Amino acid sequence: MREKILFLVPYLSGHGGTETVLTKVLTSEKIAQSYDCQAFFTAGTDNSEWFSAFSEKITGSQRCGKIAALLRTLQVLRRFQGTKIICLSSKPLYLAWLARRLFSKTYKIYSWIHFSLFDEETVKPKLLKYADYHLAISTGIKQQLERLGVPAEHIFVIYNPIERHQEVVERDPQRLHLGYIGRIELEKQKNLAGMLAALKLLQQPFTMDFYGAGVDFERLQAYLKQHQGDFRGTFNLKGWVTNPWQQLKEMDALLLSSNYEGFPMVILEAISRGVPSISYDCPTGPADIIIDGVNGYLTAMTPAALAEKITLLAQHKDNFTPATLKDSLAKFYVDNYERRFVAALQENES
Repeated sequence: MREKILFLVPYLSGHGGTETVLTKVLTSEKIAQSYDCQAFFTAGTDNSEWFSAFSEKITGSQRCGKIAALLRTLQVLRRFQGTKIICLSSKPLYLAWLARRLFSKTYKIYSWIHFSLFDEETVKPKLLKYADYHLAISTGIKQQLERLGVPAEHIFVIYNPIERHQEVVERDPQRLHLGYIGRIELEKQKNLAGMLAALKLLQQPFTMDFYGAGVDFERLQAYLKQHQGDFRGTFNLKGWVTNPWQQLKEMDALLLSSNYEGFPMVILEAISRGVPSISYDCPTGPADIIIDGVNGYLTAMTPAALAEKITLLAQHKDNFTPATLKDSLAKFYVDNYERRFVAALQENES
């Protein structure tokens, strides 16, 4: 008989990398051979489209207030008859621990946090002590957990999965063609202000495509209109696109100037389609994916360093062959990820 696992999921917009990874896990036939996976939204969601294909595995999708969320989560935990609780945010860890004591449960509690532990305001590091084990999506998060005093044998680095893609995004034969895909946020996590400062330093003509929406979309529009003369390039603001990779015809490099990440899926998405990535070496994730000179470049977290690597790639962009880029992601492809995920959960079952 398959073991039952319950994922406790915080509010998700439906458009991010966490949703992509959770979808892969809940729909995986390989994982389903060993585990009966269900997910409960502790605070509901406003977007049910992204899990419509596997809605039978989802409960708690209706939005509710904090008190109602607390009470219904405790009720779900009281009724749960499985062996593992996996929490995608830090706050439910304490509830899972408390319910285990109150209701005499024997399940094991895992954390599975998708952001840098010390940079994302929704992550409360002090609550991580209530987990028995930890699924780390990057080596950086593993190191952060060890700094919090978690024994190394209680941490399992599983990364995040990516599908193998046959298609290849072509290089632009006319000029340097750059792109960004993600939330439009000038400061805070995504730090597009740092990217814009780097683009100002470029000496060659370029095209820069922004795919995404966010609180700063109109600010970005206004800034580019006001400062267009400061750049040697042109900008295309595409807005929110459900699948930008279906629209993209040409891109020489994907850019990321985040102050922090968890494990940036967009880098995997780009490299798996033959597009090298240039990213700040921020906590955490990019350093696990990018191999300098093979599938992109890591840079110091300054606009000058980012501009330097963009220029270097522009001079050698034909050296980044699609086959080499795709091969560099071998350990992240879904089949290898599924084996790693199952192995991590089975490690402490004996």
